[in-house]
Amino acid sequence: MKLLKAAIILVVLSAMLVIAVLAALGPIPEPAGVSASVALPPVAPAECLQPGPAPTLPNGGIADLADMQLQRRALQAFIDALADYRHCLRQKRETMLDADPTQQLDWLNQADHASRDADALRAAFERQNRIFSERTRSQGAVPNLAGGRGVRD
Repeated sequence: MKLLKAAIILVVLSAMLVIAVLAALGPIPEPAGVSASVALPPVAPAECLQPGPAPTLPNGGIADLADMQLQRRALQAFIDALADYRHCLRQKRETMLDADPTQQLDWLNQADHASRDADALRAAFERQNRIFSERTRSQGAVPNLAGGRGVRD
């Protein structure tokens, strides 16, 4: 946990340094002969990075509320990363029209696969959430994955 906090602090400090340097440099001047009204074509990302392995899904039959909430947040972050990856691939396909059609189709297939992965993860979590809800209701608690600890009926 200390290592994670140190890494986050390092990233934040690095970002602050970059912002300070950019602010000190001031605005970038327009090259001579280039009008500000000229629209530049969109630039495709150099590389679309697929998110790492999916987080482990909780077992609704034994997980407590804190575990369910933690895993829901981790899963949502992973699904958001899949959405960014999907967007990157589609943007790459749309901006690199001169790319080999086979490569374009591959990018589209990767984007569709990421979408199906996100849907499957969502569905799997919902199954575990139903199991968790049924178990906690039978024990007399009302689960609250939005934040609280659950309340008695």
